Amino acid sequence: MPALPIAARAALLGAALALAAGAAPAQPAPPASAAQPRLTPAELDALRAQQRRDAFQQLQRNLREQDRARAGAPQPSPQVPILRPGTRIRPFGNSYAR
Repeated sequence: MPALPIAARAALLGAALALAAGAAPAQPAPPASAAQPRLTPAELDALRAQQRRDAFQQLQRNLREQDRARAGAPQPSPQVPILRPGTRIRPFGNSYAR
């Protein structure tokens, strides 16, 4: 069986899903001929999996772009004193006494 282009497989998958759901296809299906072979259930499953992967990857790209646009420049970290063992600074209330 010759391999079909992705666009043709997508059109066949859309028609097959519409028929499986009980809805009438948007366009009448062309008559079956040798030029347009039917897809096997395994090929339909593979096509669905590929479309799900493509949709997921597109979603991830969109989310990354949104995150980059929202993040902007990195915020500087606040200056906070660090108490280490052996430091001669005593904590006193909300401040540090030396």
